[in-house]
Amino acid sequence: MLAFLNRSLSASLPPPQPNFWNKFKPKGKEPDPKQGPMAVARPRLLTLAFGEMETLRMLPNSFTELNNAAHEWAKPPPGAEFNLRVPVEYASIHAARLVAGPYIYLTGEDSYQIAIMGVNGIRVEIVSDAPPPPDEPPALPPPPVLEMPGTFNLELTPGQHVALDVTVSSDEMDMARMENGTLVDGLFWGKLEIIHSGDTHNLEFNGSRFTAGEDINPEAVLDPRVLSKLATVAKPATAKCNLTILSPAVQYCDVVLTFSPYWKVGMAWPPPERLGDQKVKYFLRVHPGGALEHFESEMVTTALYYEAIPDASMVDPTSFIAPRNGFAMSFEDFIPHLMNVLDQLGMSLHARTAFINNNMASFAVHKNIAYRFLGPSKVAAAIDISISAEPCSFTRIFLIFRGLTEDEMGVFAGAGEKEANQHNWREVVGCELEREANIAKNRALFENLGLKQAVQSLGVSKPAKSSTKPVQPKRVKRERVEEALPRRQSRRLLSKLNGDVEETSEERKLREEEEVKEEERRAEAEEKARQAKRPRHDTLNFKTLAETDQPQELSSLSTTMETIPQTAHRRVGDPEAFVFKDDKKDERAVQEIREKVQNLKVVSRAKVVTERIYCAAYHPEVSKDIIFFGDKHGTLGIWDARAPPDDEDDDGGVAPENREGGKYWRLQLHWPATSKSSISSIKLDPIDTHNLYTSSYDCTIRSLSFVSGTSKEIYATDGVLISCIDLPPNGHEMWVSDVAGGATHLDLREDKSKARRYELSDQKIGCISVNPSRPNFLLTASNSRFLKVWDARKLNGMPVNLLDQAAQESSADDSTRSTLEFDAEIVNKYLESKDGKGGFRGEWKHDKSASSAYWDPRGRQIVSTSYDDTLRLWDIDSKLFETKAAFPQLKPFSHVNHNCQTGRWVTILRAQWSPNPDVYPHFTVGNMRHSLDIYSGKGDLITQLSDPTMVSAVQAVTCSHPNIVERAVSGNASGRCVLWAPESL
Repeated sequence: MLAFLNRSLSASLPPPQPNFWNKFKPKGKEPDPKQGPMAVARPRLLTLAFGEMETLRMLPNSFTELNNAAHEWAKPPPGAEFNLRVPVEYASIHAARLVAGPYIYLTGEDSYQIAIMGVNGIRVEIVSDAPPPPDEPPALPPPPVLEMPGTFNLELTPGQHVALDVTVSSDEMDMARMENGTLVDGLFWGKLEIIHSGDTHNLEFNGSRFTAGEDINPEAVLDPRVLSKLATVAKPATAKCNLTILSPAVQYCDVVLTFSPYWKVGMAWPPPERLGDQKVKYFLRVHPGGALEHFESEMVTTALYYEAIPDASMVDPTSFIAPRNGFAMSFEDFIPHLMNVLDQLGMSLHARTAFINNNMASFAVHKNIAYRFLGPSKVAAAIDISISAEPCSFTRIFLIFRGLTEDEMGVFAGAGEKEANQHNWREVVGCELEREANIAKNRALFENLGLKQAVQSLGVSKPAKSSTKPVQPKRVKRERVEEALPRRQSRRLLSKLNGDVEETSEERKLREEEEVKEEERRAEAEEKARQAKRPRHDTLNFKTLAETDQPQELSSLSTTMETIPQTAHRRVGDPEAFVFKDDKKDERAVQEIREKVQNLKVVSRAKVVTERIYCAAYHPEVSKDIIFFGDKHGTLGIWDARAPPDDEDDDGGVAPENREGGKYWRLQLHWPATSKSSISSIKLDPIDTHNLYTSSYDCTIRSLSFVSGTSKEIYATDGVLISCIDLPPNGHEMWVSDVAGGATHLDLREDKSKARRYELSDQKIGCISVNPSRPNFLLTASNSRFLKVWDARKLNGMPVNLLDQAAQESSADDSTRSTLEFDAEIVNKYLESKDGKGGFRGEWKHDKSASSAYWDPRGRQIVSTSYDDTLRLWDIDSKLFETKAAFPQLKPFSHVNHNCQTGRWVTILRAQWSPNPDVYPHFTVGNMRHSLDIYSGKGDLITQLSDPTMVSAVQAVTCSHPNIVERAVSGNASGRCVLWAPESL
């Protein structure tokens, strides 16, 4: 069955009603003789060019008018050289044949008339030694007309007339201007419903209103927009379905179509037998050539045609077709592309030609088209088809499309014709599954008939086994001695078992004292075991944190870190850097990045941690590649990716290409070692490369110092999970987001009791980012779908007496709180006040939850990821940061289609900017197809790093070197990590 759903369908318009329109004529005037149809002439345009300046005007009728218009616009000084010329590609073909050069010079009326003969527009260039004219602003267009009066004269019954005075209004179409620019006094279309004596009468109308005194036939002026609007009004969105049946022999069959409650059958040909509101039936005789005999209508056809009309409240192609599941292209590109797709789906030339020809009128209504194919399960849920012939196999193709404006085409950036051609459409519509099912049926049939040779010829395609073998972790022999807890035993029962029945009072006293001491030791051991399962809040050394009891491994970690200078590393970019007015400069900058990263290879692999990787951070040292990874069970993995391997590791039996590269150490920073302690964020200290911060779901933030070899807690919440942290370049402050929708400000130089928490969202804030060049601007992304920008100066300036007043009103005892809590009501009330004005700068709502949002190193651009399968980019002008007012709009300038449906077992994808401020802005993001994608700051795909022989899992977590462009790292759900670098490294 071939079917498609069309949002905007062509439909027959109501027949013209001259008597109706004549009622709009002024009274008392004799009707003029009826004129023939008047065509609206297309205006001929003139483009005047002088240097880099251009202006558009109506084409003059004579050379004198052209010369005067050119002098009036260019205003050459007296005595200046002044000539007019036309490029031959803009002139008429007759004039182009008369010249040998690239231009036709206009010297008089003859050369001008020859040049403009038969052309709708022409370009005339001014050649003069005078300076170009000043750039004059274009004249403002007349205001749009969105409302106008109208009168309907209706005849309810013979001799009974009624006049309706109405107001015709429009919320989107200017009724004073046609699509080609022609100005009229009024242009309207609509649908009128009249209820009279319990009967409902529908009237579709359209027309143009002209000023009084004009004698113009209203039927001569019709805007194409009106035609398309009337078509939509006259007929709802409809699925036009064709059902073809092929049979190996002549046979009779019943075809039953059952519609779901959300669909109803419309027009059908041949007419079927109706079995109810949602069910119809055909009785046919099917022939091998595809002919279908319908006995009731005595018709012979090659296909059954029927229309399926969905419930109006259910169908909105805008929600069905989005960049995450569809593609968009121009109408000219769509038709040949659709032919190619239908060919891939196995349709015959006749079938796909008929499919397109039958629907060409519907396609041609739109300049741009967005479309998708629905899978067989979704089609079957709407319309079920049963055919009495056995066996029977189905192939169902369902195309849904909608028209797009030029502005909407930007939303489908990254989902165009190129991406559509690379799509596996057979998998989408279920052709492969149906093929496998048919082969399985035939195999069973041949086996029952004993045709073994035929069974063997039915080759079922098997997916190729991946030759990729994950990197094997080093096998180091370690023996752990677990301390057994003292068992609770009764000395009295033991004495009886040993035959010591006679027990003196002194022996009993000693036994009881010993039992009391033993009970105390056991209780103490149990308490220690319970404490071991709780989060640790004290300061811990490396020996406690390490997973090994071999001191030489800890010493090698200390030695590695000691070779790194203890300096500030975070560099801030210039907000005006890499801001080009010339697109070619942008292209050259992107090409420089592409040349550096497109050939990166897998140079090192290792299973750095044992559980799923949640986050990563790249150390800025240029002589080493040191990366920190945080996993699901609170372990921090430290990987020196290019360090020589240890000789004493027992890697026998593992091929060299599958061995681990570099050295790594594991520190159990957060406790207990379960999913309750997942490390949610890692940040390096901006002013000390020997110090880093980690946040965890154990509700703590810890600082790890490689100088002192200790880890200490710097902040903890009261049961609220911490989702993200970030630090400004000065390194003295920290902003913390949590799953309860709060953002907490910490001054690391003060006691943690001075922390201030602001409730900025009613749902989880999964990401918080501090602007590096303007640290007072915060960026939050939350599950409420919103990306928001805040001014931290206003938040931190919120007076404490607001909190005290709220506390008194709620009769709450805040004496034990370690953090000042400003709830949403206090925050919103303060931001609406005069003192808090400017604290909230802007927001943007995603279609689904916003997973992450980060500032680039310049503090100018933003990249966000969302569950709606779209990466979005913003570019905020520096002038907007200098004002105290909210941003005029926070609309992304680029949308990139990117699959973000990671599911339960893969870490959420987050696009991460390269922290290097010296190169053109670009970012990395994981791909569900096992690649690491690198995009430019404009949203252009630079390259996709992949290696099927070494990488077989989704590289969900990514980051790049702060100082070296040719370095990137990624990690997956099993704890394995990959270093991408030049192969010659």
